[in-house]
Amino acid sequence: MKFSRTGLACMLSFGLLALPPLHSPSHAGKTADAIAAGLVGAAIVAAASRHHKHHKRMYYDSYEPYPDNGYDTYWNNVYSPAAGITCYRAQVACYKANGHFSAKWTRMQFADGE
Repeated sequence: MKFSRTGLACMLSFGLLALPPLHSPSHAGKTADAIAAGLVGAAIVAAASRHHKHHKRMYYDSYEPYPDNGYDTYWNNVYSPAAGITCYRAQVACYKANGHFSAKWTRMQFADGE
């Protein structure tokens, strides 16, 4: 199970705040409270500060989106034999307007092995 640093810091801070005191409140001092608050605060700040240091974009100098002969339009070759029906030659399939596969129209359009 993986947790983010911020999630762990939140769980840690809530866990420390929810623990019962180890000694009676009459013996607890302001110093102990300040140390506990400082540890929780440091954990939260450390977790939050690392969140913004991720570099997610990568660029490649030699990247070419299409080959020299251009874009292959075969994969976008779409036509509509009737209202509400869309057929894709690359998939050899037809779909209804609601996005569901249409066996009837697929058979009618591609039965000859196009």
